[in-house]
Amino acid sequence: MHPYLLKIGDFSIPTYGILVAAGYLLGAFYIYKRHHLINITKEQISDILLFAIIAALLGGKLFYVFIFWNDYGLTFFEKAINALKDFRYGFVFYGGLITSTIFLYFYLKKKKINFLAFADIAAPGIVLGHAIGRIGCFFAGCCHGKPTDFICAVTFNNPESLVSPALIGVPVHPTQLYSSAANFIIFIALHFMLKASLKHNWKKGLIAASYLLTYSIARFAIEIFRGDARGNFIFAMSPSQIISLSGALIALLFFYFAWKNKTIAVKRQ
Repeated sequence: MHPYLLKIGDFSIPTYGILVAAGYLLGAFYIYKRHHLINITKEQISDILLFAIIAALLGGKLFYVFIFWNDYGLTFFEKAINALKDFRYGFVFYGGLITSTIFLYFYLKKKKINFLAFADIAAPGIVLGHAIGRIGCFFAGCCHGKPTDFICAVTFNNPESLVSPALIGVPVHPTQLYSSAANFIIFIALHFMLKASLKHNWKKGLIAASYLLTYSIARFAIEIFRGDARGNFIFAMSPSQIISLSGALIALLFFYFAWKNKTIAVKRQ
């Protein structure tokens, strides 16, 4: 593929970095344009988005370092230095999502802004940005799939790509594109759900819970076809699959209690 958008001598611009940055910006713009839906100012939404992006980048990198800590060297000092060397690659999406969510929960609570209301307008923006970022993964070769003779198979021949060396020149599942397509589909669904929620005054948090459920299912399934290193497996599941199961369970519990409370409210009437 094309891991570098531009390369002149020692100077290079990674395609991955450009597309991930574009994803962050477009997702943030989507959320920014809907700040009025939760009655906050442009200044407030700008601060929220800035802090959320910083938290996501730090969390994504820290999760990656945690998962692959043993691969960074022999001593603690060597591992720490190697972990800090390159911030162009090596991020875990779930790490960024979890870290920014926890940070925003406490930050918004302090600012007296409804967390679930913000999560509802943020969910479509997050999944849109993620869809674009996964295209960057495809160009870089990271997050690649297992060898396959499936009709959609792709072959990475560029030795500078991040595909496992043993799989250079071998047809593999384009799991990055599977993920991107799934995210675009989820974005379209969430976008129209958000419009419907405003029209019919849905319970706060339903859009965010729908995102968590649908993405968790998609991610769990796509992980089956992944062929890159993803950390130690537990009960034949990758760390991302375990997080996906947890995310789906949280979403289902939210739906259950939302339905239960609505049922109770109707009976009382």
